Amino acid sequence: MRRRVTGQSPNMKSAEGQAYVAEFQPRFAAFEQACLKESKGDEAKFDFLVQVGKTGRVEDAHTETQPGYFTQCLMKALYASYVKKETPFPTPPKAEYKRILEIDRIL
Repeated sequence: MRRRVTGQSPNMKSAEGQAYVAEFQPRFAAFEQACLKESKGDEAKFDFLVQVGKTGRVEDAHTETQPGYFTQCLMKALYASYVKKETPFPTPPKAEYKRILEIDRIL
């Protein structure tokens, strides 16, 4: 099972937003891959918000729907990164950069 990640938010409409995504996607995929290995694949498509601070640190990560195992794993991994004061993502084009991801299973 793989996951497709897309995102269309106001931040994505600019050239700098599109360039940021090219750097963001592979780094986010590292979090996904760890969770996919343990996931039972029981989730349908869902939106996932990631807010990246001015240094590349995760400031917020959540979903508006009831999280399944995969989503909980993502949130836990991103929170652990926050607690460790890691900066897993590139510096965003502007502070408190919000990225809405549509995550869908591809069988």
